[in-house]
Amino acid sequence: MAKKLWGGRFSKRTDPLVEAYTGSLYYDWLMALYDLQGSIAHAKMLGRCRIVTAAESRKLVQGLTRLQRAVQAGTLRPDPRAEDV
Repeated sequence: MAKKLWGGRFSKRTDPLVEAYTGSLYYDWLMALYDLQGSIAHAKMLGRCRIVTAAESRKLVQGLTRLQRAVQAGTLRPDPRAEDV
């Protein structure tokens, strides 16, 4: 089982029925390309507003674009044990 992002405050494993009911990985994956497009826009904004340097913004955009291409090509797949995309 993958380690949960929020699991540090719980001492017992989440009931599988709760995980099945609350799991959103399928829907998260359907939205992955749109999520990446939003993240690309955000990375560009960070550069334009000088929150990060122009070089950092370009690196972020390049990395996100590589992820986007991998999703489109089907070479990046969701891990069914993951909590999120």
